Amino acid sequence: MRVAVVSVGFLGLVSLCLGSPVVQQVETTVQPGALENEISFDEATTTEVVSTNEIARSDDASDIKNFKYPLEPEQDLTAENERPLEDAIPKDFDMSQTNLSVVAMKDPDSEIFSGRANCQCGNPGERNLPLRIINGTVVRINDLPWTVALVRKVWYGEPTGAYCGGTLINSKYILTASHCVDGMSARNIEVRVHEEDFSSQTEVDGGTQKLAVEKIIMHPYYDRKTINNDIALLKLTEHVQLDNVVVPACLPANNDYSFEGIEGTVAGWGATTEGSGVSSTINKVEVPIISNEDCNSKTKYVGKISENMLCAGDIEQGGKDSCQGDSGGPLTIANGGRRTLVGIVSWGYGCARPLSPGVYTRTGRYSQWIVANSKGAKWCNA
Repeated sequence: MRVAVVSVGFLGLVSLCLGSPVVQQVETTVQPGALENEISFDEATTTEVVSTNEIARSDDASDIKNFKYPLEPEQDLTAENERPLEDAIPKDFDMSQTNLSVVAMKDPDSEIFSGRANCQCGNPGERNLPLRIINGTVVRINDLPWTVALVRKVWYGEPTGAYCGGTLINSKYILTASHCVDGMSARNIEVRVHEEDFSSQTEVDGGTQKLAVEKIIMHPYYDRKTINNDIALLKLTEHVQLDNVVVPACLPANNDYSFEGIEGTVAGWGATTEGSGVSSTINKVEVPIISNEDCNSKTKYVGKISENMLCAGDIEQGGKDSCQGDSGGPLTIANGGRRTLVGIVSWGYGCARPLSPGVYTRTGRYSQWIVANSKGAKWCNA
């Protein structure tokens, strides 16, 4: 659901067009009339869809009834529409009462969460699938095993592609973009773990899992006008078995690092050129992370980049980006031999255009909110 990509999903990665086979892109019109269960945390509320029949958020029918992609902000950011993120964390949440610890990594220096499960986050997975070569490009899901596809359930047949992406962060939760689930019910979303090629029917034997969603948890401060706080959690109905094949990404423990100048990897099933259909196969592209100062002054996004966002791409030349269908998918960096999730595909002007880099939700800004809302999950050790 993003607007420009270089070879990935509901934004679609646009890496100077990898030439992967594409399938017809299905645009969604979000329907109004949502039901939601709001849990009050003092002044903040978190939209937490408890029943799979209820619809996430969807509080303003006039805003979303004709909502389609690509996604672009309608308003500039102002002090009035910025809210302290700590207010969205339950007042009774105590990080010291969790089973998580913080581990320092090198190259670059940063910190990630570490749990107690017998697995290691951010490592490539072992391959249970036969190696496939698509138009000369080697495509391996085990290189990025935390990358998951979100598909809309259909009454008959099989979905032909992803409408958005997401990231497996522990045994029970997927991290994605709020705009990917705004106005949707949990029962209509299926998560594909270890999916590589939607056109192949042999992957289930190699480890592809089709999982139902129990609950949608959108960030309470998500603003569809500015696309600020574009982050959400999907609680799965069952635990994912974490092993040497299915591996979650590492999660930043804080927001102490800008990652400016570091190469990030975006992955997904999005369009490979702006305006084309989404890809049936997973793709990835490397993009340089830009400082927020440069993104807010040297691009077409002046006044639209908040400290909760991160930009990546070549400002002057464009050429590489995420695109339609990649929304919600991961932007990861190499971090001490692992891959750490630093961004979530969010929005952009077109795909891979000059002066219009991809914009991502900066995950380090939400580390405590993510942990506080990931109850009952098992986390890999670091």
